[in-house]
Amino acid sequence: MKKVAVVGAGKVGTAMALLLQAKGFEICGIAGRNPTTVQETAKRLGTCGTLVPAQITKIADLIFITTPDRLIEEVCLQIRQDNGFGPGQVVVHMSGAMPAGVLGPAKEAGAYVLSVHPLQSFADVEQAIRNLPGSFFALEGDREALPVGMEIVKAVGGEYFLLETKHKPMYHMGAAVASNFLVAVLHWAIKIYQQLGMTQKEAINALWPLVNGSLKNISALGPVQALTGPIARGDLSTLKKHLQALGDYQPENEVLYKVLGLYTARIAKEKGSIDDTAYNRMIQLFKGGIN
Repeated sequence: MKKVAVVGAGKVGTAMALLLQAKGFEICGIAGRNPTTVQETAKRLGTCGTLVPAQITKIADLIFITTPDRLIEEVCLQIRQDNGFGPGQVVVHMSGAMPAGVLGPAKEAGAYVLSVHPLQSFADVEQAIRNLPGSFFALEGDREALPVGMEIVKAVGGEYFLLETKHKPMYHMGAAVASNFLVAVLHWAIKIYQQLGMTQKEAINALWPLVNGSLKNISALGPVQALTGPIARGDLSTLKKHLQALGDYQPENEVLYKVLGLYTARIAKEKGSIDDTAYNRMIQLFKGGIN
């Protein structure tokens, strides 16, 4: 079984180490910059911890660099300078935005490089351990390293798809829209209900069945058929009332509402739930005031 070194003792690196260890992979060490975190994680894994990554990478077959994105290339270069890479090793990062090519220093030493990105979000280590199984992973990098990437994903109970390097920015944008913008829109909805006098917790509890129901509908029917509400019905009167309320209570978000409305109107037209007349009236309404 492969010997694994993990450089970066954060949420994802720690979770991956624990999941792979549970499947029989030997974790030969974990490295990081925070001595306390490194030692705590090493103790949990029953392995050695170090502040010098090359000490563990040179004895590993499989190396994960799970630092923040901005540090991946820097850390990789430092390991290379410390002679921590060798021929035949597979070096992996788990960034969604960065291509495998940022691991160039490892490749120069004869290693194969790979990006293994989980389409998942993680608040902490325990949540990462729960969420990684069943997640989809995007694999991008050296052809020779792909079988190892597939083995990693299988070991943690995920599914994978292959991604071309040139598509990495669009892929990551899609993930950000689905995850980050979803959080932003829900933050806005919760703030609206807080303006009505609810606490944040009350607002979340009130909205969650609606949100969960919408997600279930998308999963079952796809986003177009899952669309409901005043835009899907072409209900211009209700939309005008929304905009009036925004003008009274949240004028700073009027443009945001209109931009989302424009996109949603296109979905309604694709669904076929509105005719051209209703669509054009909504477009005219939403474009007003947008520069």
